[in-house]
Amino acid sequence: MVIVSFLFFLGFILVIGIFAAKSGQKTNADYMLASRSIGPIPMALSAVSTCNSGFMFIGMIGFTYLYGLSAIWLILSWILGDLAAWCVVHRPLREKSEALGTSTLSGFISAHLKSSMVAKLSALFIFIFLSVYAAAQLTAGSKALFVLGLLNLDI
Repeated sequence: MVIVSFLFFLGFILVIGIFAAKSGQKTNADYMLASRSIGPIPMALSAVSTCNSGFMFIGMIGFTYLYGLSAIWLILSWILGDLAAWCVVHRPLREKSEALGTSTLSGFISAHLKSSMVAKLSALFIFIFLSVYAAAQLTAGSKALFVLGLLNLDI
């Protein structure tokens, strides 16, 4: 049953990928921002799935285990912070980035400040932090798989 469900979801994701590849415009704006054609609900789902990374999968569970019910304040503040950003920051940022013709945050900042040095510095920061982020994701995934292996769960 596990293999059948795994193959079903793998095939489903493959069909979505093929459909997206055939319907895409093959431009930078289409790759980065889906040509700015995504509505608020799919965008919210994308943002939530981004937040549910190694921290949410391992870190938040460990934090809750360690501190108990007081961890609810972290969750509530996270939700309220996301809501505040969604209501206050996202729309003006989208409108201004569209006016400047930028598709990344570093491109937006460098275009807004009219400085190529900012773009180079942000590229360096992005490289460093994405390297650390990728290492953290691999570590979180390996810890989860290790724990599942220790528990001998028949998934």
